[in-house]
Amino acid sequence: MNDISSPEGACCDPSLRHCCLIFEDPQEQLAAGISFVREGLQCGEKCIWAVASRHRRQVLELLRATHIDVDGALGSGALELRPRAYLGSPLKQRDAPPCLSGS
Repeated sequence: MNDISSPEGACCDPSLRHCCLIFEDPQEQLAAGISFVREGLQCGEKCIWAVASRHRRQVLELLRATHIDVDGALGSGALELRPRAYLGSPLKQRDAPPCLSGS
C-alpha cells in the first residue's frame, strides 16, 4: 500500500494486532466490519472478511460506497472476501445480513 496515513484514532502500533471483531447484532456487525476493514487497510494490514456467497456483491458495494479502494485492495491481495466456510464449523445464525460471519 502506498503512503496511506493512519486514520484518527486508528491503532497502527506494530506491536499490536488487528485480528478480530466483536459485535452485538447484525447491524453493528456490518458497520463494525466496514470500519474494521477500512482501518486495517489504512494501517497496511491484510484483511480477510468471511461472507456468505449471496452477500458478497452487497458487501463489495457497501465497501465501495464508503470510499474504500476495493478493486485496488483486492488486486494487491490486501483484502480477501472468502466464503463463510473459511471459518470452519457452522455458526448458529439465521439469515444474517452480510457480515464477518455471514450465514
